[in-house]
Amino acid sequence: MEGMDKELFIGVNSRSLRLCFQEHTRYIKYNNLQSAYAQHILHNQHNYGPMDKTTLLKPLNNTSVLTPYEQFFIHSLHKEEKLISEQKPGEPNPIIQLAIDPSQPPV
Repeated sequence: MEGMDKELFIGVNSRSLRLCFQEHTRYIKYNNLQSAYAQHILHNQHNYGPMDKTTLLKPLNNTSVLTPYEQFFIHSLHKEEKLISEQKPGEPNPIIQLAIDPSQPPV
């Protein structure tokens, strides 16, 4: 992904990384703005792929913790200004903010 070293996308999936990547690629191919990743690629006319640029950040066996981990990574990377602009962290979460920076009191 040329020119995207500092722009990251975080997503969770209980399926394989390959299947998830293929899904995002299909969204791009058919101009489907269902994912923030597809929106970013289409709006900025970036190249995408190959799959070897995709990294698994946290392998989890317990699917009930997928969303909290996703939110943690989204909030922390947003704070570092490394996320693609289409992916927003949503409402501030005091617990996640505390986990990211224990020295700062939650808002």
